[in-house]
Amino acid sequence: MRPMYENEDDRNAEELARAKLEQAWRCELTKLPMRYHCDWAATRDGIVVGLVEYKRRKFEKDRYDTTILFAEKVRNTSILAGACNCFGYYVVEFDDGMFYLEMDDPPSKIAIGGRKDRGDPQDIGIVYHWPTNRLKQIM
Repeated sequence: MRPMYENEDDRNAEELARAKLEQAWRCELTKLPMRYHCDWAATRDGIVVGLVEYKRRKFEKDRYDTTILFAEKVRNTSILAGACNCFGYYVVEFDDGMFYLEMDDPPSKIAIGGRKDRGDPQDIGIVYHWPTNRLKQIM
């Protein structure tokens, strides 16, 4: 079984991000079980209006030319968003702000990537690359 790397600090940061995002987007974000492959369902008046995958990156937005997300996250969130007749959003929080893009925004490239610092081969896979200059600032 694959180890879980998320810790209490990560969960606390996610909860703070959820509260900020709810205020900025005037919606309610409901944490989804792992089987949904995305973090939250955004609702207004109980109606699902979006699905959100959230990532916290501990560096500034312009450190890299692109931001990445595993293709399976994009695929699963996009399929579910289509079935729910809503948008799939990738929200990424950097040290200098919170940004988003719609997952149907075409990537600049699709390549093999991920992180290598943990020595976990499961951290490498097919990733979507979106230019960071396409990210829209939330706050």
